[in-house]
Amino acid sequence: MENFASYILGEMYLTKKMEMVYYLSKKADIFFDSSIVIKSEIAKMFIEKTKINIDINLVLTACLLYSCKKPKNAQNLEKIKEYPRESSEYLEILGFDEKFCKICEAHNRYTNIMPRYKESDILELVDQFRRYDFKQTRKNRIFTR
Repeated sequence: MENFASYILGEMYLTKKMEMVYYLSKKADIFFDSSIVIKSEIAKMFIEKTKINIDINLVLTACLLYSCKKPKNAQNLEKIKEYPRESSEYLEILGFDEKFCKICEAHNRYTNIMPRYKESDILELVDQFRRYDFKQTRKNRIFTR
């Protein structure tokens, strides 16, 4: 029987991957919201524009799943530091290999995983870009009123 990891990695279309993760989020109570979709689209555009030599399918799948155990209440710093490891462990249960789990776990600098994969750096870049973009948009709204 095919596991979820091989099923989603076998899918080449990002929208289909998003649909799979959406239904998984409803069934398994994992974190999935519009920010995940936006980050995945940003990662896709970044990889296509830079023509970087990486597996785009792997990165886009990681974009959709790296924060699957992200807490809904982001006030607890200890919980924020723990969720990358918890997400990695959950992804391993879903059937993803160790490399994929390490890529997802190293998406931020709270986990000191060495050596870092290029794919992890892309996840971190996209995550930081989205945060910066949101702050800029919010700041622009305040100053344009």
